[in-house]
Amino acid sequence: MFTENSLYTLEFNMRPGLPEFDVLTIHLQNNIFDLFYKIEQSNFSKNDLIYKKGITGCVNAVYNDYELYTDNPQNKIISLDRNDLLLYKDNLYINTFINEFSENNKAIINPHNPVLSIIKNDINNPFEDIYQYLTKLGNKDLYYRKDIGKIL
Repeated sequence: MFTENSLYTLEFNMRPGLPEFDVLTIHLQNNIFDLFYKIEQSNFSKNDLIYKKGITGCVNAVYNDYELYTDNPQNKIISLDRNDLLLYKDNLYINTFINEFSENNKAIINPHNPVLSIIKNDINNPFEDIYQYLTKLGNKDLYYRKDIGKIL
């Protein structure tokens, strides 16, 4: 961004598949590819955006001994099972960062990524259903904040 006195860089971490992108696009009632095409063709106006009303909540879950920077970049097997992802949906958008599953169906993850992002758009409080889903998963080697979306 340019101002009279300086140049500032504002970072947007908005790659498709990341929670920062998903919490915004879950509101869209448009086809996002149609919007991208209109933008590319210089044929886009703000009237092209049709949004659902509501509140979007997102909670990221990481494995218990997650470290942002690790000396061992090898994939890690955690106790999350493929079937665990089907326990509870109720209009939840579950974005997994699971690379693959082992022969006994256990999740294999990259230690630099979270394991799950659970996102929901709701007219009321989306966090009740998000935390209910995470509770049904049980321990499963997951850690997540339990205070997101709570009114203090």
